[in-house]
Amino acid sequence: MEEKIIILSPTSRDSFLERLDDLHHQVVETLIKYKSSINNLLWSRVYLSDSANQWDIFQKHPLYQEILSKGAFSHIEQPPMDNSKVTLVLSIVPMYNLQKEGTPDKMSITCNGTTYLYHSIRLTEAEAENFTAMGQTMLCFEKHIEWLSEKGLTLIDNCMRTWLYVRDIDSNYAEVMKGRNAIFEKYGLTTNTHFIASTGIEGYGSHPKSVICMDFISIQTTEDMKIKYLQAPEYLNPTYQYGVAFERGTAFHLDHHHRFFLSGTASINKEGKCIYIGDVKRQTERLLLNMDQLLKNDGASIEQMKYFVIYLRDISDYPVVHKYMNERFPDIPKLITHAPVCRPKWLVEAEGEVDLLEK
Repeated sequence: MEEKIIILSPTSRDSFLERLDDLHHQVVETLIKYKSSINNLLWSRVYLSDSANQWDIFQKHPLYQEILSKGAFSHIEQPPMDNSKVTLVLSIVPMYNLQKEGTPDKMSITCNGTTYLYHSIRLTEAEAENFTAMGQTMLCFEKHIEWLSEKGLTLIDNCMRTWLYVRDIDSNYAEVMKGRNAIFEKYGLTTNTHFIASTGIEGYGSHPKSVICMDFISIQTTEDMKIKYLQAPEYLNPTYQYGVAFERGTAFHLDHHHRFFLSGTASINKEGKCIYIGDVKRQTERLLLNMDQLLKNDGASIEQMKYFVIYLRDISDYPVVHKYMNERFPDIPKLITHAPVCRPKWLVEAEGEVDLLEK
């Protein structure tokens, strides 16, 4: 399986509804371009500028009803920095027949013998109001663990990637991390075993009482699948050394298919310190160096990235980062959103994937 990752923003700058019409047309044209149908849609995530006002409109639109809901789907409020109000990251797998089971927010998809479980958890207002940030985080994990258990799978063996979107991250991140650490301790994810590739970033759901939104990718592993947890100790330290628990990146290999999940990565050194404080361009250069070294740990490189999602704390840094990324990676799809990173001194963070048929 080889994914095509497409990032689409509306060219229209009219109403939100007209922008969705624009995106709908672009998605249809994209499927035609790649000789694909809705069946070839693997997953998509939409980034909104104002979820409370836009989500109800979005989920009633033909773009969602007729196309995006036919694959795994996720949504989050992280304003796209190009003033588009709405940006779509779309994954299609041309030339393969996908077997899909479930709903857009909880879908298992089998392609070429490998089954992926995509789970996007958005707590209801009633669920959220009964829990602290720590409790909400644990509840989200338990929901995914329950689904894995129904499939005969486990968090430690099968979960490959998580996203933790945290409301007001400067205030709530510490409690969210306590929740994740408690779950990992309960289910045996330790420094002696392994953690999970992850992004922890500011993001908002449509319910104000919900502190956390979570997305998961788990895989039904096989005996001949090889998994490696990426490290680059001369460039950035293990996360547990500063009190959090996630892998810098995870790679899995099956026959001639090689997939790399890179966690949210910032300008950090081997001592776990933020470097180039106050300089967003140098922080961007450093985080890309870190990402490249992580990929080189298992025979890949940053030039092979399928896409980048870049998170900025300060909207005024957008022109600098946008120019730098476009000059260095003109042909790789990229999205820049307004989303503060887990430590205030980190001005920028990035994530992405490599997906190769041959290394």
